Amino acid sequence: MAGPAIAGALSFSLAVMGGLSLLLLRRGWSPSGVTIDKRSLRMFKRQYGSVVLRLGSLGSRFARVSSVSLENPFGLDGGAGKLERGAAELSFSAGFAGLFRGVKVMITVTDALGLFKRSELIELELVIESLPRSLLLPDIPLPVAPIVQGEVSTGGRGAGQEMYSVEPYAPGSDAKDVMWKRLARSHDESMQVRVREASAKATVSLLVTFGTPDPEERVRCTDLAAEAAAQLGKKLVSMGVTVELGYRVGGEVSSARATGPAELAVAVVDAWSRKSVRPDDDSVLARADLLVLDHDALTDERIAGLVRSKPVLLVRTGKTGRASWGRLFTFTGDEDLTPLTEVLLEA
Repeated sequence: MAGPAIAGALSFSLAVMGGLSLLLLRRGWSPSGVTIDKRSLRMFKRQYGSVVLRLGSLGSRFARVSSVSLENPFGLDGGAGKLERGAAELSFSAGFAGLFRGVKVMITVTDALGLFKRSELIELELVIESLPRSLLLPDIPLPVAPIVQGEVSTGGRGAGQEMYSVEPYAPGSDAKDVMWKRLARSHDESMQVRVREASAKATVSLLVTFGTPDPEERVRCTDLAAEAAAQLGKKLVSMGVTVELGYRVGGEVSSARATGPAELAVAVVDAWSRKSVRPDDDSVLARADLLVLDHDALTDERIAGLVRSKPVLLVRTGKTGRASWGRLFTFTGDEDLTPLTEVLLEA
């Protein structure tokens, strides 16, 4: 008779303990205790960066974290390291340039007896900025065509107003550049001419706009646009030209400016962040020196009307249709955009 009574009492005790353990698990769950050591992470495309995830009050004698895993947005790879002392390292690598949000962490907690599990998916307040690889390209001086004239001296010979050097007269030299007063004072018949310095526009504006509704295709297009903007921007800022990069989306336009390489790295990412927003109107498109588009953006009547009047860079995520003609250029990620830079300076 004692056997069944003891077994029943034991079963009752286990049931009570299990119920209590489940209650403590539910009450002990506190997603607000999940934190990360930094809210932004900046690295170059295909490089790795990491943050530390701290679980706070989730680990206790009544409940323990059994696993941590990541759910990443398209284009971003990442994983969780070993869980130690209530913390785990989260590592990330972006396959595309641009801005990534929406990283989620799946945390699974078990009760003290190991009988029950509870999982919670938490979106982290983390922004990952992936810089284009074009920013790492070496700085190669860009020769400016003599016909180019603007407000910024470029350090080479051209058609500007400032004097670049004094050289002996050669056939083809412009008579207005002959230094007649020096010739009059000279004891020989040698003629000296002024060589003018090349100058360029003070500011070049690039406006990026896409028409594709596919979020994954937009990530791919953003990557190409960032690579193109970085490549063009490096050439321009090295000449003293200010680059304004704008991003047009959802009826609004955000923009960032750069006057040097360091500012350019920030501007390429800030253009997608929409920190400085102004309404989209016809004047925004009209002021842009270059339109950076995907194929779907050409269905916008306002854009279609401007394609014939200003330079256009068409980004293509496939490796077909690379041909460029006139003032329409295509970019699939591998092209040298020096010819487009020259067109922008001449515009």
